[in-house]
Amino acid sequence: MTPDDEIDSWIHEARDGSPDAVDALIQHHLPAIRALVRLKAGPGILQRESAADVAQSICREILESLGSFREGGADDFRGWLHTIAIRKLHDRHRGLFAAKRDVRREVALDNTPSAWSEACDVFQTPSNVAIGREAQARLDAAFANLDEEQQNIVWWSRFLRLSHREIAMRIGKTETATRKSLSRALLRLAEAVDDDTFVA
Repeated sequence: MTPDDEIDSWIHEARDGSPDAVDALIQHHLPAIRALVRLKAGPGILQRESAADVAQSICREILESLGSFREGGADDFRGWLHTIAIRKLHDRHRGLFAAKRDVRREVALDNTPSAWSEACDVFQTPSNVAIGREAQARLDAAFANLDEEQQNIVWWSRFLRLSHREIAMRIGKTETATRKSLSRALLRLAEAVDDDTFVA
């Protein structure tokens, strides 16, 4: 059984009410959701809650409403999970602004490694696993300096494993343009940590 087959099985079991299957789905996808939170949540949220707590909460909320996921395979599920997680983060942002709280004065709770180190298996190379704190900081800064479209392309390609065709459809560009944009973004990230394995 492949990992994607296992995910398909968990999805069906979770829909049938299996708490073990829900837990398995959460544990499997939590690192990617935690990375997404670190990259997209912003300081307003992360000063109030740790990335791990936000990710765990988002995963629980999403998987408790699994009925809204249309039939599909593991790739469809990852895309659905990403979309809903982004919506949940937007909801949290709106909640913060609606309450008119000045979270900038609060002490940050999140001292976990960067999203890239938590999700370094995206690139699956020993050199990336061994990236030090200084390189992590450079990588985070380089990612933050990418435009939003490039950030999304990197995320969709490396974290969600979407094909160039699927990414091109999402952003309304050709596959060739998408490939070039991904290559440029990965090159900038590689230059930030002086590691050419990113562009492999």
